[in-house]
Amino acid sequence: MKIRRLVRLTLLLGLFALWCPRFAAATPSDVYWHIPGTHPVIFVHGGAGSGMQFASQAMRFETNFYPAEYIYVHEYDSRFTIETMEQVWARLDQLIADIKDKTGADQVDVLGHSLGTMVMHGYLATASRAANVAHYVNIDGR
Repeated sequence: MKIRRLVRLTLLLGLFALWCPRFAAATPSDVYWHIPGTHPVIFVHGGAGSGMQFASQAMRFETNFYPAEYIYVHEYDSRFTIETMEQVWARLDQLIADIKDKTGADQVDVLGHSLGTMVMHGYLATASRAANVAHYVNIDGR
């Protein structure tokens, strides 16, 4: 009797998976629904770092149903030999504008790590720039 129930259940689940293939192999991005108040996230790395420092955390966001399309990094020359701080901020302005245009979000959340906190403190000191940032997280910085 228990074997028959198990066989029936297995067949029903198999038929459901065939009927609904999108959900049978769904990933978090496939089944994501917008949560009001959710903002795209930008990671600003530290000295001698890169956006790769955020890769494992980005995966955590995604596996918790945060859409991959909402996760970004802001790469910059942390030695400031190629660009000035003002140029880094200008590119961050452009990144935020592009993200807002792509996602329809009105603001972004920013995570600054180490030297990235100094970049963000200067960036957020301008009211018009700060207005684009809903939440800021300072990680291991000043």
